[in-house]
Amino acid sequence: MLYPTDNVKREKKALDGIWKIAFDKNRDGIDRKYFEQPPAELREIAVPASLNEQTVDRELYNYMDWVWYFRYFSVSAGWREKRIFLRIGSATYRAEVYLNGRRLGGHEGGYLPFEFEVTDIVRFDRENFLAIRVDNLLDATTIPQGNLNPSCGGEVVTWRVGNFPNVHYDFFPYMGLHRPVIIYATGSSRLENVRLTTVSIQDQRAEVRANFSYSGEVDSLVVNIKEKGFSKKYPCHPGKPLLRSSYSLIKSPAGRRRSPGFTISRSPSVKTGSWPTFTICLSVSALWKFPAENYC
Repeated sequence: MLYPTDNVKREKKALDGIWKIAFDKNRDGIDRKYFEQPPAELREIAVPASLNEQTVDRELYNYMDWVWYFRYFSVSAGWREKRIFLRIGSATYRAEVYLNGRRLGGHEGGYLPFEFEVTDIVRFDRENFLAIRVDNLLDATTIPQGNLNPSCGGEVVTWRVGNFPNVHYDFFPYMGLHRPVIIYATGSSRLENVRLTTVSIQDQRAEVRANFSYSGEVDSLVVNIKEKGFSKKYPCHPGKPLLRSSYSLIKSPAGRRRSPGFTISRSPSVKTGSWPTFTICLSVSALWKFPAENYC
C-alpha cells in the first residue's frame, strides 16, 4: 500500500485534528445507529493520538472498550471525476468504519494501515459524516495479549496478576486512532503497490526485483531511475511480455559500459487482487552508487 502524496495525479486531504468521541460501554452503538447520527453526549479528542492519555479521569484512562470517533468533512468538487480512497493509518486494536451511514468494512490489528475506496459514497453537495468504532479488548489472540486466565498456569500468565488493565507486561496497551486519517483522490488508473526484493548479491553484482500492482485500465508503464537520469515509457500488451531489453546505465573507470540487465515482464497469471503485477528485474553493478539519503 502506497502512502498518499500530493502530485500531478494525486491529491490528499488530512482529516487529522479535533474529532468527537462517544464512549459505548454498553456496546449498543450499532443498534442505536451511531454511524448515522452521533449521540448527544460527546467529548473532544485529538487525532492522531492515544485516547487514554487525553483524560485525567482514571476510569477513562484505563478504558479499553468500545468507543466511537466522529468527524464531518467536505470533499472538493474537483474530485468528481477521480477515484477516492479513505486511509486509516492505525486503529488500535479493532475498528469498524462507516461513511455517510454505510459500513465500509473492518480491520483488526493496531500496527498497519488500511483503506477503502469510497468513490461512490462520498458527497460533493454537502458534508460527509465519518464514524469509526474502535475497541482494544485484549485476549489470547491479540498483539499484545491481555485478560489471560491465570488458571492456565505458566510464568508469563502469573507474572503480573492484579494489573489494571489485566495485562502481564510492564507497558500500557494504549488504544485509539494512532496515525493519520487521510482521504485522497487518484486517477481512474492507479499504482496500488510497489515491492522491492533483493534476489541475489554475488561478487560486485546485485539483482533487485520490483513488483508493481495497479488497478484500472493501463496501456503503458513509465520507469524512472532519477539518480541515473533514466526515464522510459513502455506499452502494455495484455498476455504478452511488456519488455525484454537491456539499458546501459553505468560506465566503468576504464570507459567500458556495463548493462544492468534491465528486464520488465508482465504475466497475466500473476495477480494482486483483480489486477496484474508487473515485475522488474534489475541487475546493478558495484559502480552504481546512490547517495546515502536515498534508500528504500
